[in-house]
Amino acid sequence: MSIIMFDTNSTDTQFGHFDHHSIQITTIKLNGDNFYHWSLSVHMYIHGHGKINYLIGAKKEPKSIDAQHATWDAKNSMVMAWLVNSMEEDISSNYLDNSTAKEIWDSLTEMYSDLGNQSQIYELQLKLGESKQGSDTVTKYFAGLKRLWQDLDMYNEYTWKDLVDGAHYQKVVDNNKVTSGKGDRQREVERNKTRDGASTPSKWYI
Repeated sequence: MSIIMFDTNSTDTQFGHFDHHSIQITTIKLNGDNFYHWSLSVHMYIHGHGKINYLIGAKKEPKSIDAQHATWDAKNSMVMAWLVNSMEEDISSNYLDNSTAKEIWDSLTEMYSDLGNQSQIYELQLKLGESKQGSDTVTKYFAGLKRLWQDLDMYNEYTWKDLVDGAHYQKVVDNNKVTSGKGDRQREVERNKTRDGASTPSKWYI
């Protein structure tokens, strides 16, 4: 499970060479099912360009008579354009009339974070259930399983009453991972026995 921390002290830099409205800030376009990875990529780019405070609302809009308002408006509009340009058209069209980058970000988070997570969790669980060693080596097979479990941990979010609850849950999850791997190995051994008609050495070592 991972927790994303937002740095609200990020420097609000001046416009740089790459600070333009039309730049495609990520190769991942939001399609409704990939919010988690899209949001990480977008956050990384915007944070790296010193504009994260416009995204999370820490950079407040000055009064219209304030000399800094024009600068705030221009930078806020740029971050909004970055966001809109990184979405599929059928999604971006719903966010063209928002006033701030924070409004877009909050709306997207509310709309897609849980929906996208559930979709990804379901897909990962299917992959875990269908995972087989096949012709892969033991090392390669377990590396693939590890990646799937790590991805599943990222999408799952839990709130515990205390540390004991959290520790107990983590132990259960870890045991499930080990049991899943052993079950796969045992099934492979049984298949080898059936295919060869006798107990032959398996490439699994239990």
